Amino acid sequence: NVNQTALDSFSKVVIHYMQTKQADSIYGLAGERFRSQLTAENFKSVAENQIFPLNSFQNVTYVGTTNGISKYKVAGTSDLQMLIGLDEKNKLETFLIQPFSAN
Repeated sequence: NVNQTALDSFSKVVIHYMQTKQADSIYGLAGERFRSQLTAENFKSVAENQIFPLNSFQNVTYVGTTNGISKYKVAGTSDLQMLIGLDEKNKLETFLIQPFSAN
């Protein structure tokens, strides 16, 4: 699936930026709908103050893709899940970090 390949490649870049704590770079990948929800300043603040301190994002495992959104397990003190989805222009639309759920 071409979309899956694009999503996998895109996700690798996002994961790398999470590991290197580059909030600005992640936001740079965002599409219009994502940007309409969150300004660059707000995203950077949330990333630096709430997301990056949770986990180093070094141990990330692909779980699966449902409805165009890939789910990754992020192992750590408390396991997290990272959900990544693209819009029709292959820009970041869905980007969520949550406590890990098996389903």
